[in-house]
Amino acid sequence: MSKVRIRAPIVFKSAQSAVLLPSYDVLVRRLWVAVHFAKRAPAGRILELCLLDTGAPLCVIPFEVHGDQANELSWEPLNDPSGPPVTTYLGIGCDIGRASVWLPNASPPAHDSLGMIAKFPRGPIPKPNLPLILIGLNFFDDNLAGAAFSYRQVGSRGSIEIS
Repeated sequence: MSKVRIRAPIVFKSAQSAVLLPSYDVLVRRLWVAVHFAKRAPAGRILELCLLDTGAPLCVIPFEVHGDQANELSWEPLNDPSGPPVTTYLGIGCDIGRASVWLPNASPPAHDSLGMIAKFPRGPIPKPNLPLILIGLNFFDDNLAGAAFSYRQVGSRGSIEIS
């Protein structure tokens, strides 16, 4: 398949902050993107809503997602999973691996899979943290991608762009 331009939409979600300041409300906005992940078998894809985290150096695919047998998420470890963990996330030992992903393209045609190098925690995320898939900055570097968004109270929109 030839190289096509990918433009995947970013969704903004707002919430009141858990930070309590006298007489001041902090509006917290998060950037989300839908990502299709490859399944093991039968061939297919899993659609997940992922948090775009520009502060994360590496992507993270929580155990609750990659370890869920119903998902059958396909990934390849880049280290020896029977050996000691090579990194951690929220105190949990992690493997480093590669998953194949597709971004919903705002302007078809379809595109080849993209690589996502990520931390794969070996156990569940501790409460009160949520098991969110994080798209870190390495995804942009690895796929020569950029992110663009317009930040306004009403009508905020954005996209991940790969050319």
